[in-house]
Amino acid sequence: MTDRPIAAVTARELLWVVAALGLAIALLALLGGGVLWTRPFWTDEICCTLYPVLDASSPLEVIARIAAPKDYAPPLLHLIVWSVGRLTGGITPVVLRSISLFCVSAALVFLYATLRRRFDRAPSVAGALAVASHSLVLTNAFEGRFYGPWLLFAAGFAWSLSRDVTASTSASNVLRMTITALCSVFLVTIHWFGVLSLVLMCFGALASYGRRWREGLRLIAPSAAGLVALVACVPMVISQRATTTGVLWVAELSTGQVGAMVRLFVLSTVPVLALILLVVDGLRDEISQPSATANVRRALRDPSLAALTSLALMPLALIGVSVVLQPSLVGRYATVTALAWAPLVALAVATLGRVARAVAVLFLALIVVLGVRRTVAERRDFVNNVEANQAAFERAKSMNLPVVFQNLHVIYSVAGLRRAERRALFLDIPDSTIVAMTPQKRLERVRRNLRIDRNIARSHARVYGFPVMVTQAQLDSTSRFLFVASDESLPNIYGRVDLFTKTVFPHHRLTRLSPNLALLER
Repeated sequence: MTDRPIAAVTARELLWVVAALGLAIALLALLGGGVLWTRPFWTDEICCTLYPVLDASSPLEVIARIAAPKDYAPPLLHLIVWSVGRLTGGITPVVLRSISLFCVSAALVFLYATLRRRFDRAPSVAGALAVASHSLVLTNAFEGRFYGPWLLFAAGFAWSLSRDVTASTSASNVLRMTITALCSVFLVTIHWFGVLSLVLMCFGALASYGRRWREGLRLIAPSAAGLVALVACVPMVISQRATTTGVLWVAELSTGQVGAMVRLFVLSTVPVLALILLVVDGLRDEISQPSATANVRRALRDPSLAALTSLALMPLALIGVSVVLQPSLVGRYATVTALAWAPLVALAVATLGRVARAVAVLFLALIVVLGVRRTVAERRDFVNNVEANQAAFERAKSMNLPVVFQNLHVIYSVAGLRRAERRALFLDIPDSTIVAMTPQKRLERVRRNLRIDRNIARSHARVYGFPVMVTQAQLDSTSRFLFVASDESLPNIYGRVDLFTKTVFPHHRLTRLSPNLALLER
């Protein structure tokens, strides 16, 4: 329960936790999960993570490229990838995904260590498993993007707050203060919204002290390093915003976005069951056992747990940014919200008896396994699609005709790492054609997505030199060209390649050469 004496987890116990994680990862790789590491890079990994670091000679050059900007993000992820690439001799899919997997695994270890200060082993394991079971956490454990490191720095920051501010000169406290400062710097330099998670956790920790707020200020004082780092990044922010192209793929704030966020983080199996357990515990009429309300109150007096719990407000912070600055309510931007599940689930499992706790841990482990299976299946489908598109592109190149793509995800996975490959052309559809393709008002979302894909492609062509753009007018006067696309990769209102090309290229006759390749002749 939460009234157990505060004590640090032992090094031996943490070694067992790390060993268990390592065994689970090894079993995953042996049982067919290797595709999570080895699948080809996808669009965001290529254009946002790899392009800014490819051929960079130094960290300063990486930072200069980000400020140019080659990507609209802080530079920490790119510096990590560049450094690991220098150590490993290059960035492969396995290397890039291993960075994220290491970060998520380390975040779970930090979570376990944080929970163990207030809970027994079973509730602490349950809290860590609850976070691991979230679909976004599982996805980002094998994505070469910001979100795995972001989870690590947030979990590390929360753990570092579990120190005695009255004994600040002890070696343990000095270490934790150092980690507080470092994690605060890392949070604001891994993603621009990392500052939101830092502010929320600081307020959560400060609130846990109540009227002793001066002690709370002493606790979070090292996090001022993050604000200093943010100020140092202001010239980069100004440069990035000054050169923005107006390409924004996030839709305007809507009730649909809010509903999706609620389903992701509130109306999900794990938090709902945890809340039910806490309510049931609160209804018990047993004087010898503290009620759920009392347990929650005690837990939130621990600054580390309060900091984790405060991350439940991350979606609200993103709503605020969407209203004041720009649309930002996207699920993966709120991935750190899943960390708030850890104290909630630990509290709920702590109300159970020994057998029920074991059942709860097994249940959460099963949810993780099912989530991993679903993720593996999705990645295998991705690999199959990439292989089919690659085969179509190789066949197309042998025919010595222009090769046209319409989908960003298709062209990047096929030719994104070969920017010198000038035969991969991206279709530049004008607004007039997009409107003619989607005349009905109800198709505004399709119309918007077509414009976004085109605008992003134009921006990338200008910044990275890839993809090479080809206009509809140029192709309309081209006697023969090839089109790489499957029915599934085109806007769903068409459903078939022939319907799409008939609308965009009415003067051309289509011949399907394969499910992913078509010949158009004028």
